[in-house]
Amino acid sequence: MASYNGATTDSVIVVGNTVKCSPRLDGKPENIQYIKKEFIMGKVMTKFFQKRRPEKRTFEVVMETRRLIWRRQMGRVEGYIDISEIKEVRPGKNSRDFEKWSEEARKIDRNLCFVIYYGSEFRLKSISLAASNADERHFWMTGLAWLLNDTMKAGHSLLSERWLYKEFFDMGKMRSDT
Repeated sequence: MASYNGATTDSVIVVGNTVKCSPRLDGKPENIQYIKKEFIMGKVMTKFFQKRRPEKRTFEVVMETRRLIWRRQMGRVEGYIDISEIKEVRPGKNSRDFEKWSEEARKIDRNLCFVIYYGSEFRLKSISLAASNADERHFWMTGLAWLLNDTMKAGHSLLSERWLYKEFFDMGKMRSDT
């Protein structure tokens, strides 16, 4: 559990341009470098799907584009979320994906699970995940909060640079798919 303004919370909520979370990993430069390194290396977590059984995926962050991507072990990228589109990260098993596969979800401790709500439309999309341990879940929740806060504070020139990186990577992906 993390505390924010004296209240205990384990949720990361975005209100306007404010990220409400008080991570154990403070803003010291060595902690930020550690967060970046771990995000780039990636971690294996269980992803719960709406239409098929939960499966292990490797989740990592591409720092140049500020995208959270997932893939099979050493495989092609299956999907991504732009960090700027994340609206909320909630702890626990509060999603349709966990309800749909309740038998598999029952085997996993709720303290290992979290749900990312994202999107730019009124109806948000979600991705339901289970980490391998509680520290890893806390790391991802607080790390995403820091990354989202850092992404929202970026200036125009940095946003333009990231947009160019996204276009460049998407162009290379389209070429390799044909």
